[in-house]
Amino acid sequence: MNKNIAAFSDVLFEQVKGFDRLNATDFEALFETDVADLDETLVATDWRIVPDVGEIVVLSIGYAVFVDRANRYTLFETEAHYNERVLRSSWASFVRGCWSDRTPTEPGLYFARDRDMGRRSVRELRRVNGRLLDVSGGAVPWGRVSVWEGQWWSIPVPALPNSY
Repeated sequence: MNKNIAAFSDVLFEQVKGFDRLNATDFEALFETDVADLDETLVATDWRIVPDVGEIVVLSIGYAVFVDRANRYTLFETEAHYNERVLRSSWASFVRGCWSDRTPTEPGLYFARDRDMGRRSVRELRRVNGRLLDVSGGAVPWGRVSVWEGQWWSIPVPALPNSY
């Protein structure tokens, strides 16, 4: 990435697939088809000129358009829009989860419940020295992830923004 453009990494955060150096007509048609109605979204919140490179137009819907000196258009997601999309996607996956007898295979915080009384708790799985271990309490023997018996929620609790 050009060093003049690198300063705008918060705005030009993630390039949208298929929107690389398109002419104006192709960009407009693809934008209308894949993103949103162009007439309703052409409210620019910011307009920046990058010397010797081109222009950046930041749209109100969380996207930025980079127009190079050859008048080719490239579409990017802003960092804020990308983070919001990932957060919503992870929570949507979490909500679609289910109770499972299988111990999870990825690190994270998981809801758990015992089989008898249905009491619920939260258990944390972490990678420790390359092993996935239940660090919620108790020694875990080699070859096991956890000594806890019960059901696990199939998807970990998503991380909240600005939390540890």
